[in-house]
Amino acid sequence: MKEHLFNAKAKIYDIARPRYAQEMLDFLKKNEKLTNKKIADIGAGTGIFSKQLYEIGNEIFAIEPNDDMRNVMYEKMKNEDNFHIINGNAEASGLQENSVDVVCAAQAFHWFDYKAFAKECLRIMKKGGKVYLTWNNSDADNESEVKKKCNDIMDKYCAKNIKQSTHNSNDKVLEAIDDFYEEYEVFKFDNPIARNKENFLQMVLSASYALRPDDDEYENLVAELSDYFDKYNQDGYIISHNISVLYCGYPKEF
Repeated sequence: MKEHLFNAKAKIYDIARPRYAQEMLDFLKKNEKLTNKKIADIGAGTGIFSKQLYEIGNEIFAIEPNDDMRNVMYEKMKNEDNFHIINGNAEASGLQENSVDVVCAAQAFHWFDYKAFAKECLRIMKKGGKVYLTWNNSDADNESEVKKKCNDIMDKYCAKNIKQSTHNSNDKVLEAIDDFYEEYEVFKFDNPIARNKENFLQMVLSASYALRPDDDEYENLVAELSDYFDKYNQDGYIISHNISVLYCGYPKEF
């Protein structure tokens, strides 16, 4: 993983990043029977998905290698029983063998060495356990020229960071998912997000490649993003047509 890319971004990440569709959580609880389970959430970040899994009645082992991310998660969840925060990663979680029922990874699998992750999943899960991978993705069918103009602004100011922090392309991620699983199913849940100007700026600036306040061009980036919002918002909001995508299945033995 390239966990250092999120240094100093934990607080804004936790505020800005969307929660996963409630319909998906209901599906996991009802259809996948994910309640009263021991769940390892790998690459848990600030605990966004971990907290949602906890709230539907599970014991959580939130594995996160970035100190800033773990500290934000700790402040949120330190008083909760059955929520354990662990300094570990996808290839070495720090959990004991056969200690959890299932494994999850939200907005994180694309950073992993997926073959080493599969081995770790099989080591820490009880026999027959599933792995759940999820992302909040933009709905490609609703990807507009307006959204592309925002991407152009980020390319203008963050091209160097994008090149350094880029993970695999979407096609490569899909290939990795296909190779990771022995068999799996895919489910999609609408998750539209309405953001005011403050929320919009926080979301864009929470990206791993976004400039930080001490970067030379940071103020110019924020100014252009602010102008973009002022031009394209509708009634004070910009709508992101997100979809929570869920992969459920059994990892291969590599």
